[in-house]
Amino acid sequence: MKKIHYLFLSLCLLLLFNIHSDASTQNGIDLPGPQTHQVDMERYELYPTQNMWIFLKLDTATGRIWMVQYSLEGNRKEVFLNPTQLAHIEVDSGNKRFKLHPTQNMYNFLLLDQRDGRVWQVQWSFNEDARMILPIY
Repeated sequence: MKKIHYLFLSLCLLLLFNIHSDASTQNGIDLPGPQTHQVDMERYELYPTQNMWIFLKLDTATGRIWMVQYSLEGNRKEVFLNPTQLAHIEVDSGNKRFKLHPTQNMYNFLLLDQRDGRVWQVQWSFNEDARMILPIY
């Protein structure tokens, strides 16, 4: 009987501590405990092209772009279209800064810096010499 009493008392104390902890956090009081760090979510996005085997991978924080090719026969690869950072994370941190917009030309996209309005023409190609990113002034 005493064991059941102790078990019940322990359970009540645990429940009471949990309720107090939640209320303290809601009132803006931080109780000591393990520190958590926010993880950069949704930093990278995949954009489909009109070619079913090719996607463009965009780093939405820096503007870097890769051409991603998948295959059922092992011809998979990822190559840079734009290895240059168009914004520096340390200074201009934040995801979702850059966004790709398709055009009527299946090989061309427009890259928009949503923070300052700059725009680039991005062209993907299987031929390395035809790949480019050009600023639009």
